[in-house]
Amino acid sequence: MRLKHILLLASLAYTGALLGQVKRDDKFPEKLQSHFIFDHGIESENAVEIKGFKAFERIDENNQRRTGLDYSKGIQTLGAIAPEVHAIEKQAGRAVLKANFTEKVNKEEIQPDGSMRKVTLEHMGNGSAIVVGKNYVLTNFHVLDVLKKDKQPSECPGGWLSSGEDPELKVQCKAVIACGEPVQKITRPNPADPNKTETFFIDNHDDWCLIEVTPTPSGREIGDEVTPLKLSRNILSRKQVQKVATIGNPGGKGIQASWGTHRAGVSGPSKVIQSTAFALSGNSGGAMIDTRGRLVGLVYSSDYYDVATAAALSTDHLLNNMSGKIPESIMNEIQEDSDLIYAQSSTCDSQFDQEAELKEPRRLSRWFKKAKGYIQNKIKKSES
Repeated sequence: MRLKHILLLASLAYTGALLGQVKRDDKFPEKLQSHFIFDHGIESENAVEIKGFKAFERIDENNQRRTGLDYSKGIQTLGAIAPEVHAIEKQAGRAVLKANFTEKVNKEEIQPDGSMRKVTLEHMGNGSAIVVGKNYVLTNFHVLDVLKKDKQPSECPGGWLSSGEDPELKVQCKAVIACGEPVQKITRPNPADPNKTETFFIDNHDDWCLIEVTPTPSGREIGDEVTPLKLSRNILSRKQVQKVATIGNPGGKGIQASWGTHRAGVSGPSKVIQSTAFALSGNSGGAMIDTRGRLVGLVYSSDYYDVATAAALSTDHLLNNMSGKIPESIMNEIQEDSDLIYAQSSTCDSQFDQEAELKEPRRLSRWFKKAKGYIQNKIKKSES
């Protein structure tokens, strides 16, 4: 087989794959605010009606633009999405848990008669977490750190992690495997006074914790009940804009998804993924996925003045940062080769691609077949 024929076939296959991906991504919203995945939606053959809380935008007293969700008007219809898109949301959403960790604090309270009485107060946090292994869950350091002690947690907090689809499917933290160092403390001489020092903190982009969880009430491991979202490398392109979604528990209202785009080129060597998808308080520790439902990042932040700008730690960066901190056996369980993930598409993913292929313009399809046949004939003649 001649080299030029090999190159032609490779070019043809690559072009076809690109067109297929573009065609596939066209079904996904370029911008869509948070909406419920498992509750309130109405499904039909051609569309899924989605519901949630409507977004608001206003200018605050400091002349800054503020955005958020309006809970006062209740749940409303927000629009519709393709059933295939909803299937991807549900598939990934099953592996995203509501994280309600609790911590107890003992303190003294003054009584009406002036005496002091010891009381125990329980503080509960609200966030999200991702099932990444059979009994391993990934979340943010600041979600696990309910009382904001900013110290490496050695013991599990109380509380529960629960499914947004099935409230009875819940687990508790059993052990803290390892955490990143989200903030770096720097102390240096004060330029204005050499006899004094100044301290400041910088974002390390390492806001993560991996925990081991208990079995569910039925005695099964959480990773047997849902399909884990494993970590893999090199999924997002750094050269082109791609559609991504955040999935989490914003406002503690239930598992929701929001679509936006990954801002290509902004993040450099993929430490942090900046996107235009929504992220609110409660999204922290949740997932950022691509249009195939693959985990691309761990959501950890949003712009204070604009919830429509989610930031996530990329899976590439997480795997690099976890290396050496987490036992190899666990690392092997929570990560998967990106090529294998791509090849082993889910049932709904395969159906999505089949439908896209059926709807491909016949003229384009015939052209590819003719071109492929022409090249193969040329190869046969050159070999005979």
